[in-house]
Amino acid sequence: MNKKYEDIKYEVYINERKSLVDIMLKESLAFDKAILTLSSSALGLSLTFIRQIIPNIKNGTIYLLEKAWISFGISILITLISFLTCISACKKGIKILEDEYINENKNRKCKNINYMTIITTSLNILSILSFIIGTLFLTFFSIYNF
Repeated sequence: MNKKYEDIKYEVYINERKSLVDIMLKESLAFDKAILTLSSSALGLSLTFIRQIIPNIKNGTIYLLEKAWISFGISILITLISFLTCISACKKGIKILEDEYINENKNRKCKNINYMTIITTSLNILSILSFIIGTLFLTFFSIYNF
């Protein structure tokens, strides 16, 4: 194959990769905002309106509400921490790119692995699980008290 074809193929690859990365970043930001908004709203609404919606809370069910609040709070906290780890992951990604492309560090003994990306993904999974658990506790509390 000729050099021009390889250059065009590489340019298409880079442009497509950049588009996919941009989409991934936008979706990640939308996910974080959604979890933060949903958890905060669920926590706020349940704190504000629980006595108005359910005036007579049955004995032995308040622990479900407490667990829901704790789960929503944990989800919010984890999401906020994931913002910080995402920034660190981006900084590490820049360093990896510099090592691989700018410095042409081909003699390194180990691969550059961006552990902050793994941590951020794990935090996002924990955040959604905590939100789901909080939603389940709030649902069970509501069912038992209606």
